[in-house]
Amino acid sequence: MKQLLQKGSIDGGEVLVLANALYFKGLWDGKFDPSRTKYTEFHFLNGQIVQAPFMISKSNEKHFYGSFDGFKVLHRPYQSGQDTRKFSMYMFLPDEKDSLPNLIQRFNSDPSFFNQHFKLLKEDIEHVLIPRFKFSFEFEASETMKEMGLELPFIVFRKSNIEVNEEGTEATASTAASTRLSCARWPTARFVADHPFMFMIREDTSGLVFFTGAVVNPLFGGLNLRKVL
Repeated sequence: MKQLLQKGSIDGGEVLVLANALYFKGLWDGKFDPSRTKYTEFHFLNGQIVQAPFMISKSNEKHFYGSFDGFKVLHRPYQSGQDTRKFSMYMFLPDEKDSLPNLIQRFNSDPSFFNQHFKLLKEDIEHVLIPRFKFSFEFEASETMKEMGLELPFIVFRKSNIEVNEEGTEATASTAASTRLSCARWPTARFVADHPFMFMIREDTSGLVFFTGAVVNPLFGGLNLRKVL
């Protein structure tokens, strides 16, 4: 990851800088065929519509899938490496096109909420449509950490990048801390992510979540979930 600390983010008051970075690149265990990718409608939270490139699975492929109260979950595993770790992306798609904020609120009120929805059955899904997306975001997280009761003598910078395409996913996340001296409804058997949704990259053996985000506009970027991360 290039340029974690932006110009001007550190001044003469810093005597210590702590930095760490996380990199992830995973290939789908079952890639999307690029020749099937097509532009179709994506609905924003405010009702506006844009044309975005959607990756489309073959008809009636088996996917790990679940339908719950107000949202659907799709689990797409990545190819395994030489160790025992098993990484997957989980996509949480609200039933209503404008209800992503409600889903995020449910997570904020109960962090164990999503843990109840990771065990999915493999089912025949008529169609899976997921937009390609690539975005980055950054924020100064010190105030958020204070709200969580963490009074640290640091200024904490958070920066993340992620790209999801037909091949798989590439993502990075890094943190630096400076110390200061002072359309019509689709049937249930389809997963069509044509409106804002959440996603997580999770290591399934340990249950550790590496990345969390939300796609609100696949053409220009995602939602900074500073209250979720």
